[in-house]
Amino acid sequence: MRKTMTAAVMLLSGSILSGASIRGGMVGMPDGSDALRKVADAYAAAMRAGDPAAAAAVFASDATDMPPGSAPVRGRAAIEAYYRGLFAACRFTTFDLAHGESRISGDVGYLVGTSRAAVVPASEAGAAPREETGKYVVVFKRTADGWKAAYAIHNEDGTPSGR
Repeated sequence: MRKTMTAAVMLLSGSILSGASIRGGMVGMPDGSDALRKVADAYAAAMRAGDPAAAAAVFASDATDMPPGSAPVRGRAAIEAYYRGLFAACRFTTFDLAHGESRISGDVGYLVGTSRAAVVPASEAGAAPREETGKYVVVFKRTADGWKAAYAIHNEDGTPSGR
C-alpha cells in the first residue's frame, strides 16, 4: 500500500511539475469545446453582417448579455433589440474573435478570448474604420437547440471612444 501511494504521489507531482494538465474523464477524448467555438464564430459572422437576429440567435431565450457601457440586457428579444440599436449606430467592417481557454462540464461550458474589430459610426459614414480590441467571457448552456450563450460579458481594451 505504501509503495502504491508513493508511486501515485510521484506521478501526480511529475504531472504538476511538467505542466501537464490533469483532468477527469476519459483521457484523449475531446471535451466538445469546438461546439462552443462554432457558436462564437456564428456570433462574429452576425456582427460582420450587421444582423441583429443572427447575433441574438446564439443566446439562450433567458440569456443575459453584459455589453460595455450598458446595463445588462436580459432575454433574447431584448438582446436582439440591443443589437438592432447597435447596428443602427455603427457598422463593423471587421469583427474577429481569438478563442482562448474553453471547457465543458456536463451541460455548462465557458469560452474566454479576445476580439478585434474595425468600426465606423453611422454618423461618420465614409470615414476610416476605428480599430478596437477587447476581451470576453461567455458561459454557455446546452439547450434543446444546442449550445447557447447564457451569460456574456465583453469590453474594450483601453478607454472606450466617445466617453
